[in-house]
Amino acid sequence: MGRARFETLKLSGEVSLAFEGRPLLDKASVVLYLAPPDRMRLRVYRVGIPVLDLLYRDRQVWSRPAGDISAYQSLVYGLHPALFWWKYMDTAEFLPLPESLVLKTATQTVWIDRQTLLPLVHEFVSPEGPVYVQYSAPAAMESGRLFSSHIAVVAPSYSAIVSIRKMAADETLRPELFSWETD
Repeated sequence: MGRARFETLKLSGEVSLAFEGRPLLDKASVVLYLAPPDRMRLRVYRVGIPVLDLLYRDRQVWSRPAGDISAYQSLVYGLHPALFWWKYMDTAEFLPLPESLVLKTATQTVWIDRQTLLPLVHEFVSPEGPVYVQYSAPAAMESGRLFSSHIAVVAPSYSAIVSIRKMAADETLRPELFSWETD
């Protein structure tokens, strides 16, 4: 199976987030920028006003405004592998099943739909414990590439539902987007 290759991804949509049983965000607008191998920036807006900006780079998490960094780290450590699920599968054992393909490593298992080649379920271990991710609602980018437009993440301390309205691949993103130096 070929690996998905892209330089950058920009996703926009909605996110609902609960941390330790408390709702933190309910259908907030979100823009997520991804650049392999390990750069991610999540910007959350309420009524067009920025309320949260998370940056993940070099295995570290920064936030603006400053908040409960442990909650943000938990979120990022769960979302990052959920969005970059194929990155961890270089050494995976490949198990074909009648309706899905299974990629399995010592710490992760991904079930992939045979028709769309999109992930269906992803189980992995994060620094805080086991994480379960369910993907659904395949949609297409303008380029025709498919993506899962609904991602549900359940971790020991939080749950997140991400609904993606639009995804664009290989957009030209400024390198400084992944740093705090300039905005």
